Amino acid sequence: MLHDLQRALKNYTIEYNAWPDSQRPDVQFAVVRGSLLRNLLCEKNNSNSRAIALVEFAKAKKGIGGLRIDNNNELCLVDQWGHEVFVGFDTGNGMLAWPQGVKTPPHSVPDSIALFSAGPDGIPGNADDVTNWR
Repeated sequence: MLHDLQRALKNYTIEYNAWPDSQRPDVQFAVVRGSLLRNLLCEKNNSNSRAIALVEFAKAKKGIGGLRIDNNNELCLVDQWGHEVFVGFDTGNGMLAWPQGVKTPPHSVPDSIALFSAGPDGIPGNADDVTNWR
C-alpha cells in the first residue's frame, strides 16, 4: 500500500508540479485522508483538474487495510491494523516535516516523501511503525 501511495504522490507532482493540497502551503505533514486522498483518486476538482486516477486502493474490510469512511464521514486510508497512514512532504529545504510528538527517523529519509503508519501497537514513532524508508 505504501509503495502504491508513494508512486501516486510522485506522479501527482510530475503531472501538476505541486504536492496534493498545495493550495494549503502550511501543510507539509498530513494524514492520508480527505482532499489529499481524493486528489490521488479520480475526483475532478481544483487540485486534480484533469481527473487523473493516480492510484486505486481496495475498500477496507471490517475497517482495516484500505479505504474507509471515518467517524467524521471523511474518506481515509488505513493500514492492516486499522490505523491511518501519514505522509511527510519535503518542505523545500531538503527537510521533511513531521507531526508534533512523533519521533523523526534516526537517519535522513532518502526521498522527498515519507510515508508511515503506526503499526500494530497504534503508537506512531516507535520500532513497529510501517514505513517507506526502512
